[in-house]
Amino acid sequence: MMLNAHILNIIIKNYIIGDIILPESIDIIDFYKKMVMMEKIYSSEIKELAENIKNPLFQAIFNAIAHDSLKHSKLYEALITISKSPLPFISKEDLDLIREKVKEHISTEKRMIDVIDSQLDTEEDPRKKLLMEAILSDEIVHHKLLVKIEQIIGEAEALTEEKIWDMLWRDSPFHGTPGG
Repeated sequence: MMLNAHILNIIIKNYIIGDIILPESIDIIDFYKKMVMMEKIYSSEIKELAENIKNPLFQAIFNAIAHDSLKHSKLYEALITISKSPLPFISKEDLDLIREKVKEHISTEKRMIDVIDSQLDTEEDPRKKLLMEAILSDEIVHHKLLVKIEQIIGEAEALTEEKIWDMLWRDSPFHGTPGG
């Protein structure tokens, strides 16, 4: 049975608010699933609002918020995945690629932050300033996240499949076969 989106939204919001007040009464995976649903509904509502207005400033803002809500739903889906099972091994190739691309993007984000920040100093139009501040805020968050990822990769030794096999068989006299 299909529920009206507005009614479903009210049910979900009321249920989630109740669960947030009493977090010990809900399974964390169920909570994440409800948040995925809520973020998707919210995104849809905000996107519909953007489509129904003609002001390009508010269209851009509401479309960006809708996009962020979809991003949040994907992050909650990732929380569900990592709550259910361990993550797969990271191959050395993937780790090297992540390290390389994160380093590039940290540099890019820093340049973007500097450029937007300098433009904000001279911008007088409050509408443009509002959008630029929103962009700057996102760039700062992205930069901090990438720096944190770089630190995690740099500090932690990746446990790759190669390393596990090496640990298992390097000092083994039999190298995986009965009796050598």
